[in-house]
Amino acid sequence: MKRFLGRVSIEKTNYTSGKFLAGLESIECDDRGSFSFFNNEHLKELGLINLTSIACYDFSILYNSMNTLNLPKLKVKSLNSVSIPSFQIIKKPGYRSKDANIWLSEDSSEFCLKTEEMDIFMENIDVNVATADVKYCQPLLTDKMCKETKEGCIGMIGNVEIGPDTDLNAFKTVERIYGNLVINGTEIRDLGFLKSLEYVTDVDPGGPIIIENNPNLVNITFPKLKKIRGEIHFNDNNEVLASLPKYCKALSKSMNIDVGKILVDGMGCDDNLDFGVVTWEQNSQLLELGFLNLTSISCAMVDISANVNLKRLNMPNLKTMLYPPVMNYFMLLDNSPNLCVTTDEMAVTFDIYDHFTAKYCEPVFNDKLCKEPRNGCTELIGEVEIGPNTDLEAFKTIERIYGTLIIRGTDIEDFEFLESLQYVAALEAWDHAILVIDTPNLINVTFPKLQKVRAEIKDFIKFCYVNETISLEGLYNELEDYTEMEYYNITVNSDRCSGYRNVSSEDSSTRYSIPLIIMIIALSYEFIIYY
Repeated sequence: MKRFLGRVSIEKTNYTSGKFLAGLESIECDDRGSFSFFNNEHLKELGLINLTSIACYDFSILYNSMNTLNLPKLKVKSLNSVSIPSFQIIKKPGYRSKDANIWLSEDSSEFCLKTEEMDIFMENIDVNVATADVKYCQPLLTDKMCKETKEGCIGMIGNVEIGPDTDLNAFKTVERIYGNLVINGTEIRDLGFLKSLEYVTDVDPGGPIIIENNPNLVNITFPKLKKIRGEIHFNDNNEVLASLPKYCKALSKSMNIDVGKILVDGMGCDDNLDFGVVTWEQNSQLLELGFLNLTSISCAMVDISANVNLKRLNMPNLKTMLYPPVMNYFMLLDNSPNLCVTTDEMAVTFDIYDHFTAKYCEPVFNDKLCKEPRNGCTELIGEVEIGPNTDLEAFKTIERIYGTLIIRGTDIEDFEFLESLQYVAALEAWDHAILVIDTPNLINVTFPKLQKVRAEIKDFIKFCYVNETISLEGLYNELEDYTEMEYYNITVNSDRCSGYRNVSSEDSSTRYSIPLIIMIIALSYEFIIYY
C-alpha cells in the first residue's frame, strides 16, 4: 500500500515498529481526520521508511516507548542549500482549524528528535507543534551548526543567552535556534541584530524567547522571525512598551502568532489591550441609535440585541470599525422584525465577523448602487439572478451584492465574468449568499476577487445539479483568510437540492426584496448562524 485515504490510529498494540506500513508514501485524512500512534508500550520506532506526505488535521505520537521516529524520507531545507522539503503536514481545505497540530510526547528517556525533523514541522506555516515533550538529538557540530556563537553560524543548538558583553555581530547569520533565546540586561534599542533569525524551537514547555531588563528597547519586532514554539516574554524593559496595542499587533502580525502568547510583565497582550464592549441591549423603547456624527468604533465587540422596537441604526457617518486582534464581533440579534440596515452600514462591517438578523432598508439608487446591472455599476441590491439570456458583460464591474446571487440554467464554465466581485451579503432568513443551479458545464468554481460571503444559513454557497467532478479547493482557499469557511458552509449536489430545478424563475437579472420561497420549502432544519 502506497497511499492511504482516511484516518490512521494505532493504539495499545504490541508492535515494536510500524514497518508493516513500510510501503506507505502518503496519508490523506478525511475532513477532520488524524494520524496517530498512541500508547504502544513496545513501539521503538515508526519505521515508515517511504512516507513523504501527510495531509491531516492531527499528527500524534504519544506515550509510546520509541527511541527514534525513523522517517528517513524526510527532506528538509538543509543548512547548506535551499532544497524544499518533500514531507509536509498540511491542513486540508475546509478544516475547522487553520492549523494542523503535531503532538509528540514519548515515555522513553532514550527518545530524541532530530533538528532536521523539527525543521520540517516549522517550515510549514500551517503546522502548530502543540506538544513536543522530548529532547533534541545531539547534532553533528559544523561551521554552520554551532553550540557556541561564532560568525557564519546558521543553526544553534541549546539555550542562547545574549547579555551586555555579547558580540551581537556573531548573530547576524543565525537563522534557527533549537532552544531558548534570552536577551537580558543589554543596551539594545531594537532586535535588528537578529536580522536572519527565522525560528526559535525549544522542545521544553514555557517561553522560548525571554527579553528582559533592556531599558533602551523600544522596538520589539524581529526582522525575519516567522515562527516560535511557546511564548515571548517581555519583562522590565523600556516603559514605552506599555503602549501595547501598537507593539503587540505589530509583533503578532509579523510572526503570525496569537497575541495571547505575547506576555509583557507577566500579562498577556490580550489582557493588557482594552478589549471593550459596546452594548445596546433590552431597551424596549429604543427606536434608533441615532449617532449622527459617529465616524469610528474601535472595540472588541459591538452588541445590539433584544431591542424589540429598534427600527434603524441611523449612523450615517460611520466609516470605520477597528478591532483588536482577537474577539471580533458585531452582533445585531433579536431586535424588531422591521429593523433594517443600509448598504453603507453593511459595507462598514463587511471585513469583520458578524451575526445579523435584519433586512436591508429601501435603498437610494445612484450611479454606483443599482437595482439592475449596467455598465459602471459597482453594487447591486436584492436577489440577483443570472440566467441563460443574461448579458454577462453587465456584471464585469460589480464589486458587491447586497442579497443573494443566483446563477441558474447557464452554459458558463467559470466565474471569470464576475471579475470584480468581492463581497456577497444576504440578510434575509434562509437566503443563501450564492446559489448555483443547473449549470452542468461549470468546471472552475473560484471567483477572481471574491473575499467574503455571509448569510444567515448554514450553507452560504450552494451548488445544485452541477458537474459532479468540480473541486472546491480553490474556493475554500480564496475565502479562508476572510471568512474561516467551514467544510459545511459550501455544499455541492446535496440532498437538499431537491425542488430547485423545477421551480420557475423570472427572466430578469435582478429582483429586489423577493423572498426565495424555494429555499424555505427545501430547507427545514433549525435556523443556525455558522462561522
